[in-house]
Amino acid sequence: MPCTTFYYECNECDYMSYHLYECRTHFTESRHVMRKVTKTATNNLYYCDDCSYVCSKQSDYQKHVETGKHKSIDKPKANTCDKCGKSYETMSGLWKHGRKCMKTTSQSMEIIIVQLLKDNQEFKQLIIEQNKQMMELASKTTNTTNITNNNKFNLTVFLNDTCKDAVNMSDFIKMLTVTMTDLETTGKLGFIEGITGVIVRKLRELDILKRPIHCNDLKRESVYVKDNDKWEKEQDDKPKLLSAIQSVSNKNIKQLQQWKEENPDCVEPTSSKNDDYLYMFKNSMGGATDEEEDKNIQKVMKNIIKEVVIDKDNIPVK
Repeated sequence: MPCTTFYYECNECDYMSYHLYECRTHFTESRHVMRKVTKTATNNLYYCDDCSYVCSKQSDYQKHVETGKHKSIDKPKANTCDKCGKSYETMSGLWKHGRKCMKTTSQSMEIIIVQLLKDNQEFKQLIIEQNKQMMELASKTTNTTNITNNNKFNLTVFLNDTCKDAVNMSDFIKMLTVTMTDLETTGKLGFIEGITGVIVRKLRELDILKRPIHCNDLKRESVYVKDNDKWEKEQDDKPKLLSAIQSVSNKNIKQLQQWKEENPDCVEPTSSKNDDYLYMFKNSMGGATDEEEDKNIQKVMKNIIKEVVIDKDNIPVK
């Protein structure tokens, strides 16, 4: 039923025309309408195949044929522009439109191309700016790394230069004093707290740069001790630190005799001083067995090492 390139036709009626208005007139003629009616022999129904319409009366069907829905389906397809989708009733109208549409399309393409070139230029400029920023950032990072490396903590310089006036460990041990109060504290708190308190108190009295012992790595217990006017790394069993602990322990034990003389009733089992004396005596020994004493000494060492860890971010100025 749609028209061909040069004429309009109705395939159902075998009708052809060169004019659209003649073809439209044909669609309203009874010979065309009646050909679209399909009447069944069993139920007397009328069908419109184009509209999927069904009715039982011919009059109803005739009314349907006159509706806008049916006429819009029977209307021949208009000439359509492949570029923009606009439709025209005549080929000449479509042809005239085509000349203008091609020009408009060409102009649109030119605008698109210009915009793409502009966007491409802006994108290239953005890449250049980003590369410039990355180069500047890389330069700053390099400078920061160099500064960090230059300011990196140097243990050798710290010990031999910054701490060159530190006291020797042997002199530090001689400086350690144990009072009656220290003895009584050991009796109440035990060997570990008592001995640790005496040594740590003396270390805190000294300027950090004057201390005879420093810890460079707490996890590995890397300890450096100054003696005989030179700094050396402690061996694994830390003999010089052990010597300081044993010295305080011995001085503590010697205080027992003086305390006993000042409190003679401590030997009486019924005296309250007797319990104090027994606790001080027991705790000053370090432990009931050699194994217990070694274990307690190791704990005292750990307490002292924690006290002398080097704060590498806050090195004191001489």
